[in-house]
This record gives sequence, structure tokens and C-alpha cells, in this order.
Amino acid sequence: AEHLFVWSKYVSPPRGWPGVFTESPAMKQYVKNLKGRRMRLTEPPSALELERVITLQAQGILSRDSRANAIAVRQALGWEVMGGVVLLELSQGLSRSEAVSSPLYHAEPHWWNVTPRGLWVDFTPREHRKLVLVETAVPTPS
Repeated sequence: AEHLFVWSKYVSPPRGWPGVFTESPAMKQYVKNLKGRRMRLTEPPSALELERVITLQAQGILSRDSRANAIAVRQALGWEVMGGVVLLELSQGLSRSEAVSSPLYHAEPHWWNVTPRGLWVDFTPREHRKLVLVETAVPTPS
């Protein structure tokens, strides 16, 4: 079973991952309303990826501001910036692992980078392990 991690009052990934995206009408409608183009479950950067931005970390550039982080990584490594949202589910019920009758979803604006190989990498520090990132029609920062 997929482990759930808390971000504030939310869980990520949403309960029932990944089946929830095909089995839940509420989730399908929510993603449709976001005008999501692509969606991926991401984990924190690997040690190798972190090593490439160690100078940014030493300078204190990587912060909770995902947009500024993505731009700093683009300037340092040339990696494309992608914009969209982090998709979360409201934590309800007695346990984050039990299903709820009416799940509530939430999206937070977020930016991340894309490696030359097409991998999505998010260097913004996080309190949880996995995030569902959704590419949307938000403007890319310049």
C-alpha cells in the first residue's frame, strides 16, 4: 500500500493512488477543472541531483519559494522550468489511510524543473516524501 504523507492539513499523494485518477469521478472532474496537461508522482531529488545544486544550497538560494528555486536551478543548470500545481487531498477522518465518502482535493501553485532527459525534479524543500505535480496552463517564469 502507498504511504501517505502530511502537508499541513493535506495528504499526498491522494488516497487510492494511482487508481483514484481513473476510478474517482470527483478526482477526474477536479483535474479536468485544473486544465491539467500531464501529471506525475515525484519524490525528493536524488543525492546526485542535489550534488548538482550544492552551491545554490550553500548560498541559501533554495527556499520554500518554488518559483524562485526553479528559476535559480535553470540559471545554474539550464534545466527547463515547468509550472503547475501540487495536487493534495484534505485529511479527513480518523486515519489518513482510510477511505472517506466525499474526498476533497486542493491544488497549490508550484514550479519545478525538467532535466534534459525529461525527468521532473523539484528542489523546493518539503516536509513529506512524495508529491503529485500537475502541469497546467500557468505562464512559465522568465
